Amino acid sequence: MINFLRLLKYEWKKNFGKLSILIIVFILSIFNITNIYYQYNCNSYFADSNGWKHAYWELYDCFSGQITPEKIDKLKEIYVPLAQKAADMTFNRAVNPDSITGVNEFSDYLMLDSYYAADMERFCGYAKKAGETALTAKENVELYNAVGNTYQARINVKIYNLFHERQIKEFAYMEGYNRMTEYTFSSWLVLLVCLFAVSGIFAGEKELQMDKFLKTIQKGYYATVYTKITVAMLFTLCVSFWFSIVDYCGFACVYGLAEAGSLPVYALPDFVFSVLDCKLWQYFLLISFSRALGAAFFTLLCSLLSLFFSTSLLPFLLGCTLTGISCLLVETTQNAYSSFWRVYNPAFLLYGKAIYKRTEYVNVLGEPIAVPLAAFLSSLLLCCVLAVCIRHIYCYDGLMRGKIGGRHAGISF
Repeated sequence: MINFLRLLKYEWKKNFGKLSILIIVFILSIFNITNIYYQYNCNSYFADSNGWKHAYWELYDCFSGQITPEKIDKLKEIYVPLAQKAADMTFNRAVNPDSITGVNEFSDYLMLDSYYAADMERFCGYAKKAGETALTAKENVELYNAVGNTYQARINVKIYNLFHERQIKEFAYMEGYNRMTEYTFSSWLVLLVCLFAVSGIFAGEKELQMDKFLKTIQKGYYATVYTKITVAMLFTLCVSFWFSIVDYCGFACVYGLAEAGSLPVYALPDFVFSVLDCKLWQYFLLISFSRALGAAFFTLLCSLLSLFFSTSLLPFLLGCTLTGISCLLVETTQNAYSSFWRVYNPAFLLYGKAIYKRTEYVNVLGEPIAVPLAAFLSSLLLCCVLAVCIRHIYCYDGLMRGKIGGRHAGISF
Protein backbone atom coordinates (compact mmCIF):
# COMPACT_ATOMS: atom_id res chain seq x y z
CA MET A 1 0.00 0.00 0.00
CA ILE A 2 2.85 2.37 0.86
CA ASN A 3 4.54 1.65 -2.46
CA PHE A 4 1.27 2.33 -4.28
CA LEU A 5 0.91 5.70 -2.55
CA ARG A 6 4.48 6.55 -3.50
CA LEU A 7 3.76 5.63 -7.11
CA LEU A 8 0.58 7.70 -6.92
CA LYS A 9 2.51 10.73 -5.71
CA TYR A 10 5.15 10.21 -8.40
CA GLU A 11 2.61 9.88 -11.23
CA TRP A 12 0.72 12.95 -9.98
CA LYS A 13 3.87 15.07 -9.96
CA LYS A 14 4.99 13.74 -13.32
CA ASN A 15 1.70 14.14 -15.19
CA PHE A 16 -0.39 16.73 -13.35
CA GLY A 17 1.71 18.53 -10.76
CA LYS A 18 3.09 20.89 -13.38
CA LEU A 19 3.17 24.65 -13.25
CA SER A 20 1.81 24.81 -16.80
CA ILE A 21 -1.36 22.91 -15.82
CA LEU A 22 -1.89 25.08 -12.74
CA ILE A 23 -1.52 28.20 -14.88
CA ILE A 24 -4.02 26.84 -17.43
CA VAL A 25 -6.55 26.03 -14.69
CA PHE A 26 -6.11 29.50 -13.16
CA ILE A 27 -6.48 31.31 -16.49
CA LEU A 28 -9.55 29.27 -17.47
CA SER A 29 -11.10 29.88 -14.05
CA ILE A 30 -10.76 33.64 -14.55
CA PHE A 31 -12.11 33.21 -18.07
CA ASN A 32 -15.06 31.26 -16.67
CA ILE A 33 -15.97 33.96 -14.14
CA THR A 34 -15.61 36.60 -16.86
CA ASN A 35 -17.99 34.63 -19.06
CA ILE A 36 -20.55 34.38 -16.25
CA TYR A 37 -20.45 38.15 -15.88
CA TYR A 38 -20.72 38.54 -19.66
CA GLN A 39 -23.77 36.25 -19.73
CA TYR A 40 -25.28 38.33 -16.94
CA ASN A 41 -24.83 41.51 -18.96
CA CYS A 42 -26.36 39.85 -22.03
CA ASN A 43 -29.31 38.07 -20.42
CA SER A 44 -30.36 39.78 -17.22
CA TYR A 45 -32.77 42.70 -17.22
CA PHE A 46 -31.10 43.91 -14.04
CA ALA A 47 -27.88 44.54 -15.98
CA ASP A 48 -29.77 46.76 -18.45
CA SER A 49 -31.74 48.73 -15.88
CA ASN A 50 -30.50 49.76 -12.45
CA GLY A 51 -34.04 51.02 -11.84
CA TRP A 52 -35.42 47.50 -12.20
CA LYS A 53 -32.77 46.07 -9.91
CA HIS A 54 -33.29 48.72 -7.25
CA ALA A 55 -37.09 48.39 -7.40
CA TYR A 56 -36.97 44.58 -7.23
CA TRP A 57 -34.88 44.49 -4.07
CA GLU A 58 -36.95 47.22 -2.45
CA LEU A 59 -40.04 45.03 -2.82
CA TYR A 60 -38.23 41.75 -2.12
CA ASP A 61 -38.58 41.81 1.67
CA CYS A 62 -42.35 42.18 1.28
CA PHE A 63 -42.80 39.10 -0.91
CA SER A 64 -39.91 36.73 -0.20
CA GLY A 65 -40.20 33.75 2.12
CA GLN A 66 -43.40 31.89 2.95
CA ILE A 67 -46.18 32.56 0.43
CA THR A 68 -49.22 33.83 2.29
CA PRO A 69 -52.62 35.21 1.20
CA GLU A 70 -51.56 38.60 2.55
CA LYS A 71 -48.50 38.71 0.30
CA ILE A 72 -50.54 37.63 -2.71
CA ASP A 73 -53.14 40.32 -2.05
CA LYS A 74 -50.45 42.97 -1.63
CA LEU A 75 -48.85 41.98 -4.94
CA LYS A 76 -52.24 42.12 -6.64
CA GLU A 77 -52.82 45.64 -5.33
CA ILE A 78 -49.67 46.79 -7.08
CA TYR A 79 -49.73 44.60 -10.17
CA VAL A 80 -53.40 44.37 -11.22
CA PRO A 81 -53.93 48.12 -11.93
CA LEU A 82 -50.76 48.12 -14.04
CA ALA A 83 -51.86 44.95 -15.87
CA GLN A 84 -55.22 46.55 -16.67
CA LYS A 85 -53.48 49.59 -18.12
CA ALA A 86 -51.30 47.26 -20.16
CA ALA A 87 -54.40 45.50 -21.51
CA ASP A 88 -56.09 48.80 -22.33
CA MET A 89 -52.84 50.39 -23.58
CA THR A 90 -53.49 53.48 -21.47
CA PHE A 91 -49.98 53.85 -20.08
CA ASN A 92 -48.30 57.21 -19.82
CA ARG A 93 -44.87 56.42 -21.21
CA ALA A 94 -43.34 59.71 -20.11
CA VAL A 95 -40.51 59.44 -17.61
CA ASN A 96 -41.89 59.39 -14.08
CA PRO A 97 -39.29 59.48 -11.30
CA ASP A 98 -42.01 58.61 -8.77
CA SER A 99 -42.76 55.23 -10.41
CA ILE A 100 -41.53 52.02 -8.79
CA THR A 101 -38.62 51.61 -11.21
CA GLY A 102 -38.02 55.33 -11.63
CA VAL A 103 -38.80 55.08 -15.35
CA ASN A 104 -42.57 54.94 -15.93
CA GLU A 105 -45.62 52.78 -15.21
CA PHE A 106 -45.01 50.56 -18.23
CA SER A 107 -41.53 49.75 -16.93
CA ASP A 108 -43.09 48.99 -13.52
CA TYR A 109 -45.51 46.56 -15.14
CA LEU A 110 -42.75 44.76 -17.08
CA MET A 111 -40.57 44.40 -13.97
CA LEU A 112 -43.39 43.07 -11.81
CA ASP A 113 -44.60 40.73 -14.53
CA SER A 114 -41.12 39.35 -15.27
CA TYR A 115 -39.82 38.94 -11.72
CA TYR A 116 -42.84 38.66 -9.42
CA ALA A 117 -46.25 37.98 -10.95
CA ALA A 118 -45.30 35.15 -13.32
CA ASP A 119 -43.30 33.25 -10.69
CA MET A 120 -45.85 33.80 -7.94
CA GLU A 121 -48.68 32.62 -10.18
CA ARG A 122 -46.73 29.50 -11.15
CA PHE A 123 -45.83 28.72 -7.55
CA CYS A 124 -49.39 29.13 -6.29
CA GLY A 125 -50.84 27.01 -9.09
CA TYR A 126 -48.19 24.30 -9.02
CA ALA A 127 -49.86 22.12 -6.39
CA LYS A 128 -53.02 21.97 -8.50
CA LYS A 129 -51.12 21.04 -11.68
CA ALA A 130 -49.06 18.43 -9.86
CA GLY A 131 -52.27 17.01 -8.38
CA GLU A 132 -53.81 16.76 -11.85
CA THR A 133 -50.71 14.93 -13.08
CA ALA A 134 -50.88 12.55 -10.13
CA LEU A 135 -54.61 11.94 -10.69
CA THR A 136 -54.01 11.14 -14.35
CA ALA A 137 -51.24 8.73 -13.37
CA LYS A 138 -53.55 7.04 -10.86
CA GLU A 139 -56.21 6.59 -13.54
CA ASN A 140 -53.57 5.18 -15.88
CA VAL A 141 -52.53 2.64 -13.26
CA GLU A 142 -56.05 1.25 -13.17
CA LEU A 143 -56.25 1.26 -16.96
CA TYR A 144 -52.93 -0.51 -17.53
CA ASN A 145 -53.66 -3.06 -14.79
CA ALA A 146 -56.97 -3.80 -16.49
CA VAL A 147 -55.27 -4.54 -19.84
CA GLY A 148 -52.40 -6.48 -18.20
CA ASN A 149 -49.61 -3.97 -18.98
CA THR A 150 -47.76 -4.19 -15.66
CA TYR A 151 -44.71 -2.23 -16.84
CA GLN A 152 -46.67 0.90 -17.74
CA ALA A 153 -48.65 0.49 -14.52
CA ARG A 154 -45.39 0.57 -12.54
CA ILE A 155 -44.30 3.73 -14.35
CA ASN A 156 -47.53 5.49 -13.47
CA VAL A 157 -47.28 4.37 -9.84
CA LYS A 158 -43.88 6.05 -9.70
CA ILE A 159 -45.27 9.20 -11.34
CA TYR A 160 -48.15 9.29 -8.86
CA ASN A 161 -45.83 8.93 -5.88
CA LEU A 162 -43.60 11.66 -7.32
CA PHE A 163 -46.26 14.29 -7.98
CA HIS A 164 -49.19 13.78 -5.62
CA GLU A 165 -47.76 15.86 -2.75
CA ARG A 166 -45.68 18.40 -4.67
CA GLN A 167 -46.15 22.05 -3.82
CA ILE A 168 -44.10 25.25 -3.66
CA LYS A 169 -44.52 27.13 -0.38
CA GLU A 170 -41.88 29.85 -0.63
CA PHE A 171 -40.86 32.64 -2.97
CA ALA A 172 -37.24 33.68 -3.59
CA TYR A 173 -35.05 35.26 -6.25
CA MET A 174 -34.22 32.42 -8.64
CA GLU A 175 -32.58 34.02 -11.67
CA GLY A 176 -29.11 32.87 -10.59
CA TYR A 177 -30.08 29.20 -10.28
CA ASN A 178 -32.14 29.38 -13.45
CA ARG A 179 -29.16 30.68 -15.43
CA MET A 180 -26.85 28.18 -13.78
CA THR A 181 -28.93 25.23 -14.99
CA GLU A 182 -28.42 26.50 -18.55
CA TYR A 183 -24.70 27.16 -18.13
CA THR A 184 -22.48 24.53 -19.80
CA PHE A 185 -19.43 26.60 -20.72
CA SER A 186 -17.48 25.39 -17.68
CA SER A 187 -18.06 21.76 -18.73
CA TRP A 188 -16.10 22.47 -21.91
CA LEU A 189 -13.29 23.96 -19.83
CA VAL A 190 -13.21 20.87 -17.61
CA LEU A 191 -12.94 18.63 -20.67
CA LEU A 192 -10.25 20.81 -22.22
CA VAL A 193 -8.07 20.70 -19.11
CA CYS A 194 -8.56 16.97 -18.53
CA LEU A 195 -7.93 15.94 -22.13
CA PHE A 196 -4.86 18.15 -22.34
CA ALA A 197 -3.44 16.74 -19.10
CA VAL A 198 -4.05 13.03 -19.76
CA SER A 199 -3.23 12.95 -23.47
CA GLY A 200 0.39 12.24 -22.62
CA ILE A 201 -0.15 9.97 -19.64
CA PHE A 202 0.97 6.91 -21.65
CA ALA A 203 2.31 8.56 -24.81
CA GLY A 204 4.74 10.54 -22.65
CA GLU A 205 6.50 7.31 -21.65
CA LYS A 206 7.18 6.54 -25.30
CA GLU A 207 8.39 10.08 -25.93
CA LEU A 208 10.91 9.71 -23.08
CA GLN A 209 11.45 5.97 -23.77
CA MET A 210 10.39 5.16 -20.21
CA ASP A 211 8.38 2.22 -21.55
CA LYS A 212 11.65 0.39 -22.26
CA PHE A 213 12.80 0.95 -18.70
CA LEU A 214 9.57 -0.45 -17.29
CA LYS A 215 10.16 -3.71 -19.16
CA THR A 216 13.07 -4.44 -16.85
CA ILE A 217 11.05 -3.99 -13.63
CA GLN A 218 9.18 -6.85 -12.08
CA LYS A 219 5.44 -6.01 -12.03
CA GLY A 220 6.22 -2.56 -13.40
CA TYR A 221 3.44 -2.67 -15.94
CA TYR A 222 0.66 -3.68 -13.57
CA ALA A 223 1.65 -1.23 -10.85
CA THR A 224 2.05 1.59 -13.36
CA VAL A 225 -1.26 1.17 -15.15
CA TYR A 226 -3.27 0.94 -11.93
CA THR A 227 -1.56 4.05 -10.63
CA LYS A 228 -2.06 6.00 -13.85
CA ILE A 229 -5.79 5.19 -13.99
CA THR A 230 -6.22 6.15 -10.33
CA VAL A 231 -4.32 9.41 -10.61
CA ALA A 232 -6.16 10.37 -13.82
CA MET A 233 -9.50 9.89 -12.06
CA LEU A 234 -8.36 11.90 -9.05
CA PHE A 235 -7.23 14.72 -11.32
CA THR A 236 -10.53 14.70 -13.19
CA LEU A 237 -12.51 14.85 -9.95
CA CYS A 238 -10.36 17.72 -8.65
CA VAL A 239 -10.71 19.75 -11.86
CA SER A 240 -14.43 19.08 -12.20
CA PHE A 241 -15.25 20.01 -8.61
CA TRP A 242 -12.96 23.03 -8.78
CA PHE A 243 -14.88 24.45 -11.74
CA SER A 244 -18.16 23.63 -9.97
CA ILE A 245 -16.97 25.75 -7.04
CA VAL A 246 -15.93 28.50 -9.46
CA ASP A 247 -19.38 28.34 -11.08
CA TYR A 248 -21.15 28.58 -7.75
CA CYS A 249 -19.01 31.46 -6.52
CA GLY A 250 -19.35 33.27 -9.85
CA PHE A 251 -23.13 33.00 -9.96
CA ALA A 252 -23.41 33.80 -6.26
CA CYS A 253 -21.40 37.00 -6.71
CA VAL A 254 -23.00 38.11 -9.97
CA TYR A 255 -26.63 36.98 -9.47
CA GLY A 256 -27.05 35.90 -5.85
CA LEU A 257 -28.06 32.35 -4.88
CA ALA A 258 -28.35 31.91 -1.12
CA GLU A 259 -32.09 32.20 -0.39
CA ALA A 260 -33.24 30.32 -3.49
CA GLY A 261 -31.26 27.23 -2.50
CA SER A 262 -34.08 26.08 -0.23
CA LEU A 263 -36.65 26.04 -3.06
CA PRO A 264 -37.49 22.71 -4.77
CA VAL A 265 -35.89 22.18 -8.15
CA TYR A 266 -39.32 22.08 -9.83
CA ALA A 267 -39.75 25.76 -8.93
CA LEU A 268 -37.63 26.49 -12.01
CA PRO A 269 -39.74 27.00 -15.17
CA ASP A 270 -37.99 24.25 -17.16
CA PHE A 271 -38.13 21.70 -14.32
CA VAL A 272 -41.87 21.71 -13.68
CA PHE A 273 -42.06 18.02 -14.66
CA SER A 274 -38.61 17.04 -13.39
CA VAL A 275 -38.02 13.54 -12.09
CA LEU A 276 -36.04 15.11 -9.25
CA ASP A 277 -37.60 15.95 -5.90
CA CYS A 278 -34.84 17.88 -4.16
CA LYS A 279 -33.76 21.39 -3.19
CA LEU A 280 -31.90 23.65 -5.60
CA TRP A 281 -28.67 23.45 -3.60
CA GLN A 282 -28.92 19.66 -3.71
CA TYR A 283 -29.44 19.85 -7.46
CA PHE A 284 -26.22 21.84 -7.73
CA LEU A 285 -24.32 19.07 -5.91
CA LEU A 286 -25.98 16.44 -8.11
CA ILE A 287 -24.96 18.07 -11.39
CA SER A 288 -21.44 18.52 -9.98
CA PHE A 289 -21.15 14.77 -9.41
CA SER A 290 -22.77 14.06 -12.77
CA ARG A 291 -20.31 16.28 -14.60
CA ALA A 292 -17.39 14.67 -12.79
CA LEU A 293 -18.55 11.22 -13.95
CA GLY A 294 -19.09 12.41 -17.52
CA ALA A 295 -15.64 14.02 -17.57
CA ALA A 296 -14.14 10.82 -16.09
CA PHE A 297 -15.41 8.84 -19.08
CA PHE A 298 -13.76 11.15 -21.61
CA THR A 299 -10.58 11.25 -19.52
CA LEU A 300 -10.37 7.46 -19.66
CA LEU A 301 -11.16 7.52 -23.38
CA CYS A 302 -8.30 9.95 -24.02
CA SER A 303 -6.03 7.83 -21.78
CA LEU A 304 -6.90 4.80 -23.90
CA LEU A 305 -6.04 6.71 -27.08
CA SER A 306 -2.74 7.75 -25.49
CA LEU A 307 -1.71 4.07 -25.49
CA PHE A 308 -1.58 3.98 -29.29
CA PHE A 309 0.57 7.04 -29.98
CA SER A 310 4.10 8.14 -29.18
CA THR A 311 3.20 11.84 -29.10
CA SER A 312 0.72 13.65 -26.86
CA LEU A 313 -0.74 15.84 -29.59
CA LEU A 314 -2.53 13.10 -31.54
CA PRO A 315 -4.51 11.57 -28.64
CA PHE A 316 -5.44 15.09 -27.53
CA LEU A 317 -6.80 16.04 -30.96
CA LEU A 318 -8.54 12.70 -31.44
CA GLY A 319 -9.98 12.86 -27.92
CA CYS A 320 -11.30 16.37 -28.56
CA THR A 321 -12.87 15.17 -31.82
CA LEU A 322 -14.68 12.23 -30.22
CA THR A 323 -15.78 14.37 -27.29
CA GLY A 324 -17.07 17.05 -29.67
CA ILE A 325 -19.07 14.44 -31.59
CA SER A 326 -20.61 13.14 -28.36
CA CYS A 327 -21.56 16.66 -27.27
CA LEU A 328 -22.99 17.37 -30.72
CA LEU A 329 -25.22 14.32 -30.31
CA VAL A 330 -26.43 15.81 -27.04
CA GLU A 331 -27.45 19.01 -28.82
CA THR A 332 -29.27 17.14 -31.59
CA THR A 333 -30.95 14.37 -29.56
CA GLN A 334 -31.76 15.92 -26.17
CA ASN A 335 -35.37 16.57 -27.22
CA ALA A 336 -35.77 13.27 -29.07
CA TYR A 337 -38.62 11.00 -28.03
CA SER A 338 -36.33 8.00 -27.52
CA SER A 339 -34.27 8.10 -24.33
CA PHE A 340 -31.56 5.84 -25.82
CA TRP A 341 -28.92 8.56 -26.26
CA ARG A 342 -29.77 10.20 -22.95
CA VAL A 343 -28.87 6.95 -21.20
CA TYR A 344 -25.90 5.68 -23.20
CA ASN A 345 -24.11 8.90 -24.14
CA PRO A 346 -21.98 10.05 -21.14
CA ALA A 347 -21.85 13.55 -22.61
CA PHE A 348 -25.42 14.04 -21.34
CA LEU A 349 -24.00 14.10 -17.82
CA LEU A 350 -22.14 17.26 -18.81
CA TYR A 351 -25.50 18.84 -19.71
CA GLY A 352 -27.42 18.12 -16.49
CA LYS A 353 -30.56 19.94 -17.58
CA ALA A 354 -30.99 17.64 -20.60
CA ILE A 355 -31.63 14.53 -18.46
CA TYR A 356 -33.03 16.03 -15.26
CA LYS A 357 -35.74 18.38 -16.55
CA ARG A 358 -38.33 15.72 -17.45
CA THR A 359 -39.81 12.58 -15.93
CA GLU A 360 -39.02 9.54 -18.05
CA TYR A 361 -38.05 5.95 -17.43
CA VAL A 362 -36.27 3.12 -19.23
CA ASN A 363 -37.07 -0.56 -19.05
CA VAL A 364 -34.40 -2.53 -17.16
CA LEU A 365 -35.42 -6.17 -16.87
CA GLY A 366 -39.05 -5.19 -16.56
CA GLU A 367 -38.42 -2.52 -13.93
CA PRO A 368 -38.79 1.19 -14.84
CA ILE A 369 -35.61 3.06 -13.94
CA ALA A 370 -35.42 6.86 -14.05
CA VAL A 371 -33.30 8.11 -16.95
CA PRO A 372 -30.81 10.06 -14.75
CA LEU A 373 -30.11 6.97 -12.64
CA ALA A 374 -29.84 4.78 -15.75
CA ALA A 375 -27.47 7.31 -17.36
CA PHE A 376 -25.35 7.40 -14.21
CA LEU A 377 -25.08 3.60 -14.01
CA SER A 378 -24.44 3.32 -17.74
CA SER A 379 -21.60 5.85 -17.63
CA LEU A 380 -20.13 4.19 -14.56
CA LEU A 381 -20.16 0.85 -16.38
CA LEU A 382 -18.55 2.40 -19.46
CA CYS A 383 -15.81 3.91 -17.27
CA CYS A 384 -15.10 0.47 -15.80
CA VAL A 385 -14.96 -1.05 -19.30
CA LEU A 386 -12.49 1.60 -20.44
CA ALA A 387 -10.34 1.07 -17.33
CA VAL A 388 -10.23 -2.69 -17.97
CA CYS A 389 -9.33 -2.07 -21.64
CA ILE A 390 -6.50 0.26 -20.65
CA ARG A 391 -5.15 -2.24 -18.15
CA HIS A 392 -5.37 -5.15 -20.58
CA ILE A 393 -3.85 -3.37 -23.58
CA TYR A 394 -1.07 -1.69 -21.59
CA CYS A 395 -0.02 -4.79 -19.69
CA TYR A 396 -0.49 -7.30 -22.52
CA ASP A 397 1.34 -5.17 -25.06
CA GLY A 398 4.18 -4.44 -22.65
CA LEU A 399 4.59 -8.01 -21.46
CA MET A 400 4.58 -9.40 -25.00
CA ARG A 401 7.07 -6.90 -26.35
CA GLY A 402 9.22 -6.98 -23.23
CA LYS A 403 9.00 -10.77 -22.93
CA ILE A 404 8.64 -10.46 -19.20
CA GLY A 405 5.79 -12.95 -19.54
CA GLY A 406 3.35 -14.36 -17.09
CA ARG A 407 0.59 -12.89 -15.08
CA HIS A 408 2.89 -12.53 -12.06
CA ALA A 409 5.28 -10.10 -13.75
CA GLY A 410 5.54 -6.71 -12.04
CA ILE A 411 6.40 -5.01 -8.71
CA SER A 412 4.29 -6.14 -5.83
CA PHE A 413 2.58 -3.33 -3.96
